[in-house]
Amino acid sequence: MSTTFDPRPFLKVDKKKIYKVAHARKVTDAQLDAFFAQVRKAPRHCWLWTGEKRFFTKDGLPLFPTCPPGPARLDVTVPTAHRTSYAWFRGMLLPYRGADGLPLSKLVQLCGNRACVNPAHLKQVRIKDKDVVPKTAAHEGLILSQITYEEDGFRVAPADAPTACWRWRGKVNAQGYPYVDLPGLGRRAVDEITFDWFVGYPIGKSWIDYQLYHRCRHKACVNPKHFELVPFGRRKLMDRPGYVESPQLDAALTEKGV
Repeated sequence: MSTTFDPRPFLKVDKKKIYKVAHARKVTDAQLDAFFAQVRKAPRHCWLWTGEKRFFTKDGLPLFPTCPPGPARLDVTVPTAHRTSYAWFRGMLLPYRGADGLPLSKLVQLCGNRACVNPAHLKQVRIKDKDVVPKTAAHEGLILSQITYEEDGFRVAPADAPTACWRWRGKVNAQGYPYVDLPGLGRRAVDEITFDWFVGYPIGKSWIDYQLYHRCRHKACVNPKHFELVPFGRRKLMDRPGYVESPQLDAALTEKGV
């Protein structure tokens, strides 16, 4: 991973300098032309991937199946556009998975837009360094100070309602799920924090491939006892009004990888 990355050509979209950086990593003009043919400049210097809907993963990450052959093409069946961008313009990628199949790293879009492929917006994160939020007194105080406990619509004391919703009173994202900005750690999903603190991810499962579905149907609830781990993409379906669970539907979704 390069330590001398200069983001300025990528923020200004200086094609001449960008191509020069890529040529040093044996990226061909044909590959670069194919890449930029599917990129649209957007506000805040985002490079939005404009490929067809089928050119995105189930959790919204861009795919680059039309990448021309060459030594710089990622050695996978279908490369992702954001990992391609990082490799071409910034340098070596960390291994995505280990020999045991468990994730080792991921690329994070610092802008928050999963369709963005601007290398200046990408950061590699090692799973072991991740977003495990230490359960310090300061972190716990910050989180718990923004929670109220509710049962049947009424506020209750935690000791009186062990099965109550933990209603988040802080910020929520566009989908209605809680988040918190922690000094030095950035923006984190509150349900992931409480789940990690009080339950923990089972062996073989991680936040890379799974999301937390709120079985109480309250997105603002952060009680880890109300969560169920579901594969990425399924929570969006389960959140839809009128969704009814059934063993047959669960089996069909699992077979399709949802």
